[in-house]
Amino acid sequence: MLEIYYTGAAEMNGAQPYSSLSLGGFASCSLVPNGIPGALFPELSPESFFPPSRLTFVLAVRNATGKSLTGLRSYVSIGPGSLGVFSLGFSVPVYKDKCSDVCSERLSLSSSLPQGTVLSEAADESTSLSLPDLPFDGLFFLFLSREVQASYPFSTTASLLLEEEKPLALEDKAILKFFWD
Repeated sequence: MLEIYYTGAAEMNGAQPYSSLSLGGFASCSLVPNGIPGALFPELSPESFFPPSRLTFVLAVRNATGKSLTGLRSYVSIGPGSLGVFSLGFSVPVYKDKCSDVCSERLSLSSSLPQGTVLSEAADESTSLSLPDLPFDGLFFLFLSREVQASYPFSTTASLLLEEEKPLALEDKAILKFFWD
C-alpha cells in the first residue's frame, strides 16, 4: 500500500498534527487519515466562494507495498456536482543535508502555488498524472490543490449571509486514487 503523510514537520519524520500546515518541507510521521472528511481540505462554506479560493497542500507519498512500483499514476475522483476543481503535481525529494534528510518545496501559504512544480487537472484515469517509478520505501511529494469556483448554489445576497444562523456546510467529496502496472 501507499502511505500518505502530512508535510511541514520541523525535522524529517517529526510530528505534524495540523493538516492546514501541510505546506511542504520535511515529511512528517503523521499519516493522513483515510476516509475522514476534512482530513485535508476544510468544509466549504459561503465564504469559500467570494472571492474564488484555492488551497494547495503538499503530501509525502511513501511506497510500503514491499515491491518497486512502475507506471505509477494518480488522479482525484470527484462526486457529481462537485464545487471544486482538483489539480495534482509532484516533485522528487531534495536532499537537505548530509544526513540524507529529504524535503520538498515549501509553500508560504496554503493559497500559494508551487514555483517548481506544474499542477494539472487529473480527474480520471485518462487524464491521470504520471508519477515517477517508486522503489520500495521510496517517497515523492504530491502537491494537491482545490480551487473553488465562483458559482455558489444558493442566493448570494448579503442578507442571506447575515441572517443565516449557522454557516451552510457544502460537501465536496473527492477521492485521491493511485494505480500502477
